[in-house]
Amino acid sequence: MGSFWEDAAGRLQAKLQQKNLGLDYRTLDRAVSKGGDIKYIDFRKDWSPHFKRLCIMPDGRLVETGGLQEFAELHGITVGQAQTLIEHGGTLEVNGEVLACRQPAVARFSAKNYAKAKELASSKGMHLMDALSEVGYADPAMMRGLARKTLSM
Repeated sequence: MGSFWEDAAGRLQAKLQQKNLGLDYRTLDRAVSKGGDIKYIDFRKDWSPHFKRLCIMPDGRLVETGGLQEFAELHGITVGQAQTLIEHGGTLEVNGEVLACRQPAVARFSAKNYAKAKELASSKGMHLMDALSEVGYADPAMMRGLARKTLSM
């Protein structure tokens, strides 16, 4: 009997040889199934309940969510707004703060940091997402959470 990894690799190879990676096309999202045979899955964009994503909050906490419903509930937005944000990236204003998504990262910025980023974007002619990144990296509270996560890995 092989090891877990050897067995898993064999099962994965078998799935990769099957049409639609062995997935039942009837259970797939219509937009996916109408495209024909699935060749690969980009797990970075999968926001199903089975894949957890971390969102860095303004106070530095890293909050894990699984699925669009849970993500939407955390931020007080609709599932439609969450899906649009995740699929297309960009920003969404939420109660004076801003939720920013650039796959696979998600961060929520305080109103103060959002104002700093808008000013930086305007004064330097930067894209808002780049300005938000710059402001986030300069914020010690937001970076504390990421530093803790990096050290624990």
